[in-house]
Amino acid sequence: GTLAMMTGLLAFEYMKIMMILPVPLFYVINRAEISHERKKEALALILLFSLGFIRMGYDGSCGVQAEAMQGDAAETEIHVEQVQIKDDRCVLDGQILRWKGEAIRPLRYQGIRLVCDGKIPEPAEVLGRRVTFRGELLMPDAAGDPGCFDNRKYLRSRGIRHICYIHSFRVSRDRPAAPDRWKVRLMCLRENMLAQLPADDTVRSVVRGILFGDTSRMDESLYEDFRNNGTAHILAVSGLHVGILFGLYRRLTKKRKSLWMKWALVILLLTYGSLTLWSVSVTRAVFLVLLLLFGQEHDRCYDLLSALSAVAMVLLLQDPGVLFGASFQMSFLAVISIAFFTPVLKRILPEALAQLMAVQLGMLPYMAYVFHAVPLLALLCNPPVLFMLSALVPFGMSTLLYFILFHGGGIPGLILCRLTELLVLVNHKASCGGFFCPDVPAPPLWALVLGYLTALFLCSETASVLFHRRRTKAICLALATIAGAAVLTHAVIPSMPPSPVIMADVGQGDCMHFRCGRNTDVMIDGGGREEYNIGEKILKPYLLHTGAWDLDLALVTHQHTDHYKGLQELNECFRVKCLIPEGHAGQVFRLPGDGIIEVLWPERRDPDAEDENQNSQVFRVTTGGITTLVTGDLTPEGEEGILRKYRGTDRLRCDVLKVCHHGSSTSSTDAFLDAVDPAVALIGVGRNNYGHPSPAVIEKLEKKGIMIYRTDRDGAIAIRKKRGKLLIWCQKNRKKPGFRLFPGI
Repeated sequence: GTLAMMTGLLAFEYMKIMMILPVPLFYVINRAEISHERKKEALALILLFSLGFIRMGYDGSCGVQAEAMQGDAAETEIHVEQVQIKDDRCVLDGQILRWKGEAIRPLRYQGIRLVCDGKIPEPAEVLGRRVTFRGELLMPDAAGDPGCFDNRKYLRSRGIRHICYIHSFRVSRDRPAAPDRWKVRLMCLRENMLAQLPADDTVRSVVRGILFGDTSRMDESLYEDFRNNGTAHILAVSGLHVGILFGLYRRLTKKRKSLWMKWALVILLLTYGSLTLWSVSVTRAVFLVLLLLFGQEHDRCYDLLSALSAVAMVLLLQDPGVLFGASFQMSFLAVISIAFFTPVLKRILPEALAQLMAVQLGMLPYMAYVFHAVPLLALLCNPPVLFMLSALVPFGMSTLLYFILFHGGGIPGLILCRLTELLVLVNHKASCGGFFCPDVPAPPLWALVLGYLTALFLCSETASVLFHRRRTKAICLALATIAGAAVLTHAVIPSMPPSPVIMADVGQGDCMHFRCGRNTDVMIDGGGREEYNIGEKILKPYLLHTGAWDLDLALVTHQHTDHYKGLQELNECFRVKCLIPEGHAGQVFRLPGDGIIEVLWPERRDPDAEDENQNSQVFRVTTGGITTLVTGDLTPEGEEGILRKYRGTDRLRCDVLKVCHHGSSTSSTDAFLDAVDPAVALIGVGRNNYGHPSPAVIEKLEKKGIMIYRTDRDGAIAIRKKRGKLLIWCQKNRKKPGFRLFPGI
């Protein structure tokens, strides 16, 4: 039933035409000659599919309302539900109450993230209160490149549709409601306990992550050690933590039935959930335990998959956006892996090791697809880490109780800190600088769906019965259905196809990626920002997601930060075989097949130039039957010079033009555009204060009939040629990602 509802959610997200599907299915099943029970089951599945479709449709209408609220700065009032301190910034998450003086309905579906870089208040001063500010509501950034972090989907999974950057806000003096006062007390208790721990900030940050799932104050290199070992899941409070508490309860009670102990456990779990702000994994684990306790109390049989389905259905009905969050996906995938793979592995392994192996086997393909890495030591590192965690969680709860009673950490706090220091040391030594966590290209999504569904089917009780009874037709039908799901995934969910010319989205900067054949990748420029590691955060995951094991050649138009720095950073974290920062006219780089890169400009580099743009190189790249002119930040003087040099030839003519200097008004003269005569113009641009791209340049390109694509609106842009036509694919833009046709030259 839950699977049917999830299918309805995805059907609305990717195939709105599926809304007509339940009607013919309902008719066919109603007329079919099957048993009454089977007919009721089928009709129930159709109704759940329709419920999911309608629920996602309502969520989509809230998204339309959110888009309509974007625009001019306006006074807004919000109710603060969560407070975080990140990098000397105050981050408030909440729900919009009033916008432009009008109440907003529905309340719960217009969440907002407020980022304030002014005075940082104490969390207790704003949590649960009403906050008023003036600022422009923005849509969170969607992933501009395939395989990169999608902030819009991440925030949507947390119920947040708006983001706003401000310098100050006003806090109402109204007393928070009773639930908010309870939350404030718990958060103050949590923060005061952490402040009293006899340890440095590093240990406190790890304790904060282990006990409460808050890694906002953890050093990035420290978190990287946990990720490399496949043990980062202990820093996101999950079912493992709740399972440890439930295991202690079972050890204390054994087979004795004690009503007050059950109520004590329920209160502890609800309090712990509040302390961790009810993340998806905690919500799932707590409610699974509560369902188990309910079943025991009423002598009802407990089925893990049925309970898991019920919890998933409640979460998805409350907010369907959680379906697209990694927290939901990983949390439920881990439990599903335990339920399906453990019975098979128990035949050859002890039960505890079989469960651990089941989780690792279930998570590895997902981690390769989402995080582009495979922690090879996960199976070896998890047993000792989980052993220490089984002591850390009880001592953490004991420290919290001790602090409530005696206002100090005491001996439990001291033991907690020493155990955490040991955990950090062991984890750091085992990390070996990430040597045992190799980067891997992401598998295709259809292959992931095919592999998971096939593995789950073969390990299921249904498959065991079918194979035992030799029901060949039923087995073939099941495998055909799985193959159909994989094919449908490939056809419906958009993904960047192999293309010889790609402009990656690096914000305010340029990055051109060329692919020759199957195994040769070349990049010209890589963007770059002073405050952000473009190479590690964008270029590396982008290349891995598109199937690149390494970069064969990296070229740079000139030495400005927004062109060169990203490639420097990429060279430090990814295999770049050859990085050439300078060149001159006449150089030629031959690539496999028909690939060729020619340097057309400048004739020589001027080291004394006042403006580095005067040394901007111009590359003419031919690959996959497409000719691309990459101009960097070519100046008007450079355009005049290159026109003189190649006057009377067709050396400047191309299919695709990378527009000079991000569409600056000082470049792209009429004479230059006439000589180049492109079919498509690409502009690498992000949010900026330079006025890029210039409206005059856009108008000039439109008058000449040149199709314009820009990374701030379209994201990554992939181009290939087929039967004389250019096929253009966009990661994000006006409607849905996909190909558009445009006649070639």
